[in-house]
Amino acid sequence: GLLCLQGTSFGFLSAILSAGFIVKARGGTPEEILATLFGVSFCAAFVEIAFSQCINKLRRVITPVVTGTIICLMGLSLIKVAMTDIAGGYGADDLGALPNLALAGLVIGIIVVLNRFPWAILRLSAVIIALTAGYLVAWSMGKVDFAELGELPLLSVPQPFRFGFAFDWMAF
Repeated sequence: GLLCLQGTSFGFLSAILSAGFIVKARGGTPEEILATLFGVSFCAAFVEIAFSQCINKLRRVITPVVTGTIICLMGLSLIKVAMTDIAGGYGADDLGALPNLALAGLVIGIIVVLNRFPWAILRLSAVIIALTAGYLVAWSMGKVDFAELGELPLLSVPQPFRFGFAFDWMAF
């Protein structure tokens, strides 16, 4: 469904990164950062639910100029994340290596080519087809590692608030 229509979203990253850096600047541990991020996200969900009840009134205030500006600023703030992912990912030993860039170029190229076809099904499926092709090529290049999967349980139950639950007004 939505994966084919919108692709994966990085829209939340700028807010999450800002909130995480606030906690980190105060000397927070990775667990405290996660607890704050989960706590703030949990509370923000109720704000979103409340705003959804008056979306018609908000449309008068949030015009296309406002939404366009916000989307543009979000995109600009995510350039560093996107370039790091394209180059091979944070902490990669081969960051910026040609195979990483070629793999990213292949995925982007497939999306562009499929969006040029006249058939709606190909345009709507461009992202999932490109991601699947990219995954298969990455697997053939030896970039996919299943070694740790053997150590994981076949089924696990999520543990709510495993990292705790914290709230920070500055991060909110």
